[in-house]
Amino acid sequence: MALGTLFLLIIVIILMLIASSVPSALINSVSGGGAQFGVFLAGIIISLAIAFILFELIYWLIPNKKMSWKTTWCGALVASITLEIFIILFPLYVRQFMGNYAGQIGFAVILILFFYYFAIILIIGAQINAYYFEQYPPYPDALGTYLSKINDEQNQENNNDSLHNDNKEQNVSITNDDEQPNRTGWIRKLWCCTRQHTIAPESLQDNIV
Repeated sequence: MALGTLFLLIIVIILMLIASSVPSALINSVSGGGAQFGVFLAGIIISLAIAFILFELIYWLIPNKKMSWKTTWCGALVASITLEIFIILFPLYVRQFMGNYAGQIGFAVILILFFYYFAIILIIGAQINAYYFEQYPPYPDALGTYLSKINDEQNQENNNDSLHNDNKEQNVSITNDDEQPNRTGWIRKLWCCTRQHTIAPESLQDNIV
């Protein structure tokens, strides 16, 4: 299931990138400003539709609970629009601020940066779905800080449970130590009483004799 989902997402991402790059290549071969604008607009619409399908599949298949169209369409729509704007502006950002990077290192840096912003867009769409349809509040801090706080709280709860169990075991041990002399005392009293009843008939017989 996981491998099939990953393979499907890779195919959809490739189709989305092709749909966003083909209109740019066709504009030069089409004459007339209206035709060029139509090709450009058609490419954006097709790329937007493919991006919407991509995010819808992610928000529908990836979570570990059953999701429906009603709880995923809003986040998928916002994420697809944001991703389409990012795809249009990202080449301008690369040419403006990353012109010094060249060769394989530059390609690796650009690829990592692209998937970094893609992950942010993906999380934004998921938070929209969680907030408006699942009634989960948004993260008060950054995701890493939020997860770190959850981890600290969990560790604190585990430590408190461990201390509580240790104190409970210690109290049980003290109670057992306190009960041990009482049990010994009762045994001694019972032994003395039994011994007196045993000795009394013998002394009475001696007096009679």
